[in-house]
Amino acid sequence: STQSTWDHFNMIRKFYEDKVIFLTGATGFLAKIVLEKLLRSVRTFKKIYILIRPKAGQTPMARFESELLKSRAFEKAKKEFPDWNEYVRRVVVPVSGDLTKENLGIEENVAKQMQNEVNVIINSAASVDFNNPLPFALRDNFYSPLRVLSFAKNCKQLSIFVQVSTAYVNSYREQKMNIYQLQRIY
Repeated sequence: STQSTWDHFNMIRKFYEDKVIFLTGATGFLAKIVLEKLLRSVRTFKKIYILIRPKAGQTPMARFESELLKSRAFEKAKKEFPDWNEYVRRVVVPVSGDLTKENLGIEENVAKQMQNEVNVIINSAASVDFNNPLPFALRDNFYSPLRVLSFAKNCKQLSIFVQVSTAYVNSYREQKMNIYQLQRIY
């Protein structure tokens, strides 16, 4: 029902109220959509840290400007909110990092600040190149999430850790699949 939908939406907004979010994979397709939805629809959080890997010839801030602020994924939000650019620059904090590195490649003082503030981690970073040699696939899609989890263990205010899996991991199957709840480890 419509009322039930609004109740769920309000419950989500309430959960995120005054929260600090850490989103990885922000320049990827899925995380851009998550970021857009949070920025456009939720708007009750305090801040979103987005991890951006430096790329040849581009700083993370330059990638934030070119790959996120100018992305078509945000067109609807830009139309709805005249203060869009100011709002995004106020609440989104691009962080230079690399999930393949120790402590996610984040500068120590920035990492400590994040670990004191972050309430929600959404790890959406992954390689969706299914032709990668196995060592690279393991690095990007197995060891990197473990590094994010290790980072999360040091987050003093953490309420929830969300791991977004790469595409096609759970392909369509007709047989019944078991879903297991993981034990909280922090």
